[in-house]
Amino acid sequence: WGAMHGLITLSQMVEPLQPTEEGKREYVIRAAPWSIEDYPVLPHRGLMIDTARHFLPTSTIRRQIDALSMNKMNVLHWHVSDAESMPYESTAFPDLAAKGAFIKEATYSKQEVKDIIDYAAERGVRVIIEFDMPGHNYAWSLAYPSLFVNCSDMYP
Repeated sequence: WGAMHGLITLSQMVEPLQPTEEGKREYVIRAAPWSIEDYPVLPHRGLMIDTARHFLPTSTIRRQIDALSMNKMNVLHWHVSDAESMPYESTAFPDLAAKGAFIKEATYSKQEVKDIIDYAAERGVRVIIEFDMPGHNYAWSLAYPSLFVNCSDMYP
């Protein structure tokens, strides 16, 4: 991803000038020539989004991935499920999203998740998907009570 990050660095040095009277846009790189030594200090440079508590449309997730890439960040930690909701449409357990999502429209299909992962990979961003289990599984229990461990009456 070094070449891509190098181009990002170059694009960050380009400064737009005021449009000419004809409306033409011009750009300048000030104080050229440059000597740049640029490398990541940390191998994991990322951000977490929590769609279990705050559903985000896939277009918003893509915009976030674009922002990560333009800032040379390489990890999107996607917190998909928690006690509040289970928005992933599992083919093995279809009722998880049907009963565990906030609303029917606030879910992600298997194809949408794959498309997000592919979109991110094209931009040098790795997606780490997190499914909380077993402690934060209330949304799962709405569809599959046998998966739910209720410890609420265990302690006074």
